[in-house]
Amino acid sequence: MAIPGGKYKEEARNHTTVWGSWRKDHQWGYKCCQQVTRNSYCTRTAGVKANAASHKKRRRKKPEANRFEDVEDFIGEYFSFANLLNA
Repeated sequence: MAIPGGKYKEEARNHTTVWGSWRKDHQWGYKCCQQVTRNSYCTRTAGVKANAASHKKRRRKKPEANRFEDVEDFIGEYFSFANLLNA
């Protein structure tokens, strides 16, 4: 005997919110577990914790402040790079 499903297909995968109820970094997802993969199974708070932990690891490194001492160093580096391209 088949188990009757809910009105929304999200209910079949145990989600308590619908797709598109959460957005971060230009991606839509489920608010209940912060999944950005559509039609995925709900992981509840374990998914939220894992998402936060992986987000900390993926933080971008800050660019170098200024690796050139002065303008002459920059120009020398530029021309040595240009020579490599033309060789």
